[in-house]
Amino acid sequence: MGIFYRMKLLFTKNKNELSFLRQYTYNGLYSREERLILESLNTIISKFIKMEKNTGGVLIESKFNGIYYPMLDLDSQENFDLFKQLYINTPYVIFKSSIDQSSVDLDHYWGFLDIPYKKPSIIFKEHNWKICNDQKYISFSRWCNKILIRGLYENKDRKPFIFETNEKMSTNFQLFINKLCIYYNKEGLELSVLRYHDPALLILFNRKCKLKQINETNEK
Repeated sequence: MGIFYRMKLLFTKNKNELSFLRQYTYNGLYSREERLILESLNTIISKFIKMEKNTGGVLIESKFNGIYYPMLDLDSQENFDLFKQLYINTPYVIFKSSIDQSSVDLDHYWGFLDIPYKKPSIIFKEHNWKICNDQKYISFSRWCNKILIRGLYENKDRKPFIFETNEKMSTNFQLFINKLCIYYNKEGLELSVLRYHDPALLILFNRKCKLKQINETNEK
């Protein structure tokens, strides 16, 4: 069955906001295709709530206020070490994207660079980005012509969080990273609960909702 990615072009004028894409499976008469559609976060949450069967995913663009930032999927210790050597004098943020509880695999990381680009195609030509990156992620990025970030996590061990930073970041990049962290702790948690039904995530979500209610009551 053929798989391709179709983008529905929706443009937002909202400043200081992340861009989200919903991934879903389209079942045609003779084919089944994975598609991506650019939607607002509120729309995605509404659709996840209404789903009878929770499927699909959520992706985030590594773009903020029209600026594209390189992301590298550091899937090995070699790539991780090389990233830190290559960009020792460059402002960056490393997220730990997943924690491995076994003794077999390594933890996984994402590296974000505070280097502004006007379009993804320029990033794709950078030698460092091509060499110090997961090859599957490179192929996926070129296919979509976007730099995309996983927006959901199946359990606590898959929840992305900041692991390390380097140098002073630009204002726009710092705001982008802050927005990412807020999303993973807020809407990303809700969407992950709706998608995967993990008990531990559900307990965490309920605690956050209860704390929010208490804070709102105290403010009245």
